[in-house]
Amino acid sequence: MKKKCLNLVLLLVLMSFFGCYQSKTLDSYQVIHLTIAAPGPKNHSYMTAGALSQLFNQKSKVHKLKLAVDPSNNQDESLENLNNGQVQFALLKSDRQHEAYKGLGKWKKRGAQPKLRAIFSLYDNPLTLISSSRARVTEFSDLRNKKIALGPKASASTGHYLKTLETLNLNKEDYRGFYFKEKDLSGKLQDEIIDAFFLIDSHPSKYFPQPDAYGRNQYKVLSFDEPELNKMIENYPYFTKLTLPKDFHPALSNNSDIETLSIKTALITSADTPNHIVYSLTKEIFENLNILKNKSEVTLNLEVEELFKGLTIPLHPGALMYFKEKGLIHKIDQKLLPKSQKLNKTTISKI
Repeated sequence: MKKKCLNLVLLLVLMSFFGCYQSKTLDSYQVIHLTIAAPGPKNHSYMTAGALSQLFNQKSKVHKLKLAVDPSNNQDESLENLNNGQVQFALLKSDRQHEAYKGLGKWKKRGAQPKLRAIFSLYDNPLTLISSSRARVTEFSDLRNKKIALGPKASASTGHYLKTLETLNLNKEDYRGFYFKEKDLSGKLQDEIIDAFFLIDSHPSKYFPQPDAYGRNQYKVLSFDEPELNKMIENYPYFTKLTLPKDFHPALSNNSDIETLSIKTALITSADTPNHIVYSLTKEIFENLNILKNKSEVTLNLEVEELFKGLTIPLHPGALMYFKEKGLIHKIDQKLLPKSQKLNKTTISKI
């Protein structure tokens, strides 16, 4: 009896130690089940995570790996689950990665999360300011004394909007700020309760105003000038520059393309995730980018040049192994290399 109890205790200890990699240890022919966290189920990141899983699982017998999507309530929960080892991957916006890695924002009290690692960026979440033609707002300086919606109060997006206005030398006394949920923004603009609203969202966005059936009102997205863009990126490095076509949404009346900022959504993991697993995932996704574009509409414009934009946390060594093979190392900012590695032939060959 004592022997049976001892064996049971030993088994439980082994299971807790090996966690999600248990199957690899017990049976080399058994598939290892992995999970990727994403807010869902109606979020673009959840649908993209599903597309990534479908792509990767086509060769699950080859890699002995299988990926499933773990729906979370929000990005914070996805990040918590990644940090706790409950999932191995997550789709997360670059600002959340940056703050967690550096110990900023919500992570100031909890402390920095130095084990976070990036794999690559997937799609843009443009920062847009949409104004009504009746408000006569054609540039950011026109926002003085205007009614501006800043998203839900105390949200991460609201913080970005306030930082943007401050960077543009607009203080809280210079405009009238309102706080509404994203789903209410278009209606408030159409009813002239507000003159303009900020939005950070992947496109096509369901929060954009619909074309006015009677032609009484038109909408425009404001452009940043080059110094404004540079200043924002200097202050907040998780932003990246983005050019939106003037006709990217049917409700807009812009006469020229829109120069704005974007926060990337990226695939991230932990330093604890084995190199061969990250390498296999990176390889399969990279070599099937065209298929991914057809499966997820937000990744339609994904190109190799976009893979490393907006990232501020180190890349995982498993991803670097693949990028080295493809001759992409020269495209990677040295800031994205793990601290123990420098960009030279000796260290890169040892990744």
